[in-house]
Amino acid sequence: MEKIERILILRPDNIGDCILFSGALRWIRAKYPNSRIDLAVKPHIRELFELCPYVDRVVSCDRFFPWNHIRRHFLKGTWCLERCLLGGPIRHIWYPRYDLVIYPVSAPGEEYLAAIRYLDAKEKWGFGGRMLNIVELDDPLNAPEKVFTHFWHNTDENMWKHELWRTKMFLEMCGFSVGDIYPCFWLSEKDEEFASSIMPPRSVLGIFPGADAGFRCWPVAKWESFFRQQNATTQLVIFGGEKERELSAQIAQVAQSCFMTSLNLTGKTTLRQMAACMKKCSWVMSTESAGLHTAVALSIPTVGLVGGHHLGRFYPWGKPSINRTAKIDCAGVHCNKKCIHDRMLCVEDIPVETVLREFNIAVENSRRGASCR
Repeated sequence: MEKIERILILRPDNIGDCILFSGALRWIRAKYPNSRIDLAVKPHIRELFELCPYVDRVVSCDRFFPWNHIRRHFLKGTWCLERCLLGGPIRHIWYPRYDLVIYPVSAPGEEYLAAIRYLDAKEKWGFGGRMLNIVELDDPLNAPEKVFTHFWHNTDENMWKHELWRTKMFLEMCGFSVGDIYPCFWLSEKDEEFASSIMPPRSVLGIFPGADAGFRCWPVAKWESFFRQQNATTQLVIFGGEKERELSAQIAQVAQSCFMTSLNLTGKTTLRQMAACMKKCSWVMSTESAGLHTAVALSIPTVGLVGGHHLGRFYPWGKPSINRTAKIDCAGVHCNKKCIHDRMLCVEDIPVETVLREFNIAVENSRRGASCR
């Protein structure tokens, strides 16, 4: 292989996916200590990696997929326009050149595979085989075996194995010597100072009740019932993004009625500030979202409120004694959000008693000094 001087790592997916991938960056840097490494993520995720010592630059992935936005929102037929323009000289003006492009996403969308085709790189590494997000390709040239110079073949047998395992297998296939890929956070002194100035001093329960889809949220009435029955703490901190403000306000109100002191940080922190605040929580309860992965990565005892659609692919992970799972038994496990029932009940119907039991186990084991690592 020719000398690798410039590397692009593409992670154009969600916060939780990027957190789970963060521990892989040290091994990529170890193999290429003198190469320039660019990490491309969604704009709102960039600050999570700004202090990472293993990459040289964190950029917005919008730079590499500008035509997707136009195609989705403005003009029909821009797929053809894209191919015409990027097939000519403008391709080298718009896109920087790399020696190696790494796209470590095991369930990519075709729009990303199409855009990667046009990246000017000697080597392109990614996933092929079984992909949840593609039923049939619009363009056969977007097939992974056409796009990538090397790809790791995903099979039905390992489709539902955890992303940490899949990432490690992918890196080893690419020739990396890989050890522990436990997720990492890189926080500043200001992030830590923010948390110290705002967080309650002890025995804090943090919750992250929101999710990217409503069916993944636990009802407010069940949160209220849980608050009334748990006896571990009276200190509550609520985390989330802007779109969860209304839900968090409702939960804060019912917590107050249960004689809990609540601090609602929803929409009031950056990602790094949220991580710094979570570090000061004694326990965290969360939907299967960025909040859950943040807490587990920070070695905080957790209870994950999860459904069956992707069970085991992202959660559970960590240490079973303190990173607990609350779910219902459903025949639709691994349904990929194609529910066999009249409604998506797999999170909404989790009983309060189940959540309370798992929370008490996490509390008891954490008080015995169990470690997440």
